[in-house]
This record gives sequence, structure tokens and C-alpha cells, in this order.
Amino acid sequence: MGSAHFGLSALQTDPRFAHDHVARIEHLDEIIAATAPVSRERDATGVMADLQALGIPAMLAFQPSHLADSEHLRQRAYWQEVATDAGPRRAMGPVWRMGASDWRCGGPRPAEAPTPHPTTPARENQGAPLSGIRVLDLTTAWAGPMASRLLTALGAEVVHVESAGRLDMARGSPQGDHPARYVDVEPGTRPYERTIFFNAQNLHKKSLAIDIKRPGGREALRSVALACDVVLGNFSPGALARMGLDYADLSQSNPRLVYLEMPACGTWGPMAPFTGLGPNMEFAAGMSAFIGYGDGRPYPTGPAYMDPIGGLNGAAAILTALHQRRAMGRGQYIELSQVEGGMSVIGELILESLERGADPQPRGNDLSGYTLHETFRCRGHEAWVAIACRDAADLSRLEAVMAADGATLDRTALKASVGSWTVGQEKHALAARLQEAGLAAAPVMHGKDVALDAHLHAIGFFERIDHPDFGPQYYQGLPFRYQNAPLPCLTHAPLLGQHSAEILSQWAGLKDDEIQGLHDAGAVGLATDDPFAAMRG
Repeated sequence: MGSAHFGLSALQTDPRFAHDHVARIEHLDEIIAATAPVSRERDATGVMADLQALGIPAMLAFQPSHLADSEHLRQRAYWQEVATDAGPRRAMGPVWRMGASDWRCGGPRPAEAPTPHPTTPARENQGAPLSGIRVLDLTTAWAGPMASRLLTALGAEVVHVESAGRLDMARGSPQGDHPARYVDVEPGTRPYERTIFFNAQNLHKKSLAIDIKRPGGREALRSVALACDVVLGNFSPGALARMGLDYADLSQSNPRLVYLEMPACGTWGPMAPFTGLGPNMEFAAGMSAFIGYGDGRPYPTGPAYMDPIGGLNGAAAILTALHQRRAMGRGQYIELSQVEGGMSVIGELILESLERGADPQPRGNDLSGYTLHETFRCRGHEAWVAIACRDAADLSRLEAVMAADGATLDRTALKASVGSWTVGQEKHALAARLQEAGLAAAPVMHGKDVALDAHLHAIGFFERIDHPDFGPQYYQGLPFRYQNAPLPCLTHAPLLGQHSAEILSQWAGLKDDEIQGLHDAGAVGLATDDPFAAMRG
């Protein structure tokens, strides 16, 4: 569809790209080579608009100056001004906006704290911090599921909603994708149950397989939503309302509901309709402006850095609203622009550039104020060590470590002399030696390095969890613990539709024959069958 629009219709029938997602991944460099000449002849803003009109995620690589002049951010009243001793200064806007709470940039604190609400539901505050809190998770991919995963880790009961026609993106294609996406590099007969990504981000959740386009599905899902404390989604603006889950309607029946939407660019403004994924949202947030080698080419951070930022911000926004609910006695609507949330992470860099009146000029790994700040190749395939020396004293420490190996530090050719020494070293051992000498150094870790890291295993960061389809695996934990409120032992990510009957019965109050009727109409997938096949029948 998009290739034909840009005069590249031949790509649609090219066997390397046309029909097989795995083949397209394997030939990605060739796709880029074919499309790059066309994009170079086009205005970037026009290309972005055309691609977005086709539903293809595309964002410009914004510099700080672009963000300062953004019409989208102007209409959203994002930029603020605060008074300082040196005069008025520009300030960043909110990370999220709450419908029942004022957001202040500077200014005095409120004169007095709100009066606590006299009644607290019995379901709250039993055991783990969020015990008794019910969450309806209507998200997909990474950012939204990570937000709800954090809530499950704090004790909330989270139901993840999907249907055969709208699987979570992290499950991949029902027919299977690249083998590397699956546990044991094996898609199996039900590949949508075996993707590493889905299983990592959906631990301890329950699954409701429901199709709102089938008879009774929409009404049943609304009944589940009304039984919840939290509803969250990360689709385009208005998607939840189109699903029959409009906040204004739900809050009439459940005024204590906390409701979060976390689209790419917010729910209003010129860019609000834009589709976003982690890799292109970081360009829109200005992150790529600070990464690179001064060659004018924007570089991504790597593995969709914006997604975990969005997940952390989403969980924090929900926790804030739940905390405020205790004082106000009611929930509220929250809007989280993931792009604006990403801007806040690098806020000091953006503001510094605007204060200087010049966009950044990336210099690779060099960092101002350091005598040495670089990564160096070590022995082995793609093995590197990162070394930072703040001053001459650090350089002397580095020189002493090198001298012990018979190597010389040449301060007139600093990086070259260090690099010629590290290339024969094992990265983990070298980093440990440099740390013992008082230097900031670390091996550049690959995923396998992290998974096998002895320190992380010693502190219990990884948890071994059994899965009915592929057996026990280690899963990453979270970087916090509660001394007096033990977090729940996690269970495996749910199979599609595994808990449909339970949720419809206990949360929506449906009787067994009503649930069976929904199943017979293809609106609900149950654990007793193959939900994917049943809902497509």
C-alpha cells in the first residue's frame, strides 16, 4: 500500500519483500536501499504526513529548536515560563495531564493538604501495595503492557484484553514470525503463545479473549470495565471510546475509575492523530539530536528506549491518581503523551540547547568535562568496554593499569593508545581491574551477558517461572522491593482466553449460560478450546 503510493509498486510483488514478514526482516537493508533515493527527493514533512495518512508510523527527527517552535506543542500549551533571579526562563510541560488535578510549574505549594476521604474500599490496601486493585489492560506491544506489568508486581489484579482479530502486537503473527522471537527459537503450533516479548511483559496477568464486533461482546467488556479501579489503553486517541469504553460514560456509573490514555502525541493538537512506535517517538522527542558522530545523520538510541519510558510514566500516573483518589474519593481521566514524556527524560539537555540558542552537535561518546569518555573494542566478537576518566588523576590510574600489562598510555594519542591495549583484553575481566583501580568502567553488556550476570542472579533479580507451553524460564524482575509488603510471586503470562470465564463471571457477573452464549456467538474465547480458532470460526 505505502510502496505504491511512493512510486515503488514493484516492491509489492518482489518475492524478497511481498508476502513473508520473516523475509522482509532478512532483506531490510535492501528495502532501505530501494526507498532511500525516493525519500531524498521529498520534503521530510510531506513524507511524514503521507506515511501517517497511510497509517504507517513516521516521525521527523526533531532538534530542540523544532520542539521550541512546534505548533503542536504550542496548541497544547506545553512550554511554560518560570520566574528566576536571572529573569524568566523556559520550562518543560507536564509528563502527564490529570483531569481532576491542577498542574503547576513552580509557584507556592498549596496552603494545606486535602482532607482524606472518610471511606476506603475494603478491597484496597490488603498485603501488597495494590492488593485488591482491579485493572483492565487494553494495551498492546510494550509501553502499555509494561505499565500494567508494574501494577501487577505491586499486587494489582490485571486483565489483559485481546481478540483473535486484534492480538497484542507482541504476540506476533498467528502464523509465526522470525524464529528469534520465540522461546527456544521455535514458534511451535501456537506461536502467539511463545513469543519472548509478550511473555516477558505480561507476567501475572489474566487474559480475557473478547471480540466487541461479535454479538454481546461490547456489552460484556463494558460490564468488566465498570468493575475496575483502572482502565488503560495505548491506542490512538478516541480508540477506547470507539470500543464503547468512553471515560465520560464509564465514570457516570463508576466515579472512582482511574482512566489512562497514552497515545504517542497526546489526545489533541495537530499531531494527535499520528501513529507512533517507540523507535520513531524518540525522534519526535528530540533524543536523536544528541546521538551520533557529527555527520548530520540522526541515530536511534537502540531498542525502542521510549517504550519503557512510557511504561514507567504510565504506571507512575496511575499510582498518582490512585493516591489522590484516597483524598478526593473519586477517580479521574489521565492523558499521557508518550513523546512529551520522553522529552522530560532529556529535559535538561533540551533546555540547555534552547538557552544557548544552538542545536546540539553530537560528538560520539565524548562528554564535556571528561578527559576520556569512550568505548573500546576488546577481545572477541562485538566485545567492548566503556571507560570514563574525569581528570588527570583518573588518567594516572588508567596509566598504572596499562603499565602493569607492559602497555604505554600516550596522552597525545589517547584513544588510539588505550584502544590498542584493550583490543587484546577480555571485557569483563578488564572492567573489573579498572573498577578496582578506582575508575568508572564497565563491560558493554549484550542481552546474554545480562541474563547470565552473577550479581543479578545473586540478588534475586531473575525469577524462574513455569509456562504450560514451553516449561520453566528465567524472567527479569523489577528494581525495587518493599521490606514490609512482600510483592506477589509472579505467574506466567496468560494463554489467550485463559481466564475469560472467570473474569466474565466474577467481574461482570455473567451466568454460565450467558458466557456460553457469548462463546457460541464467537464473541469470547475460553480456555477449554483454542480461543484463536474458536473466535475466528
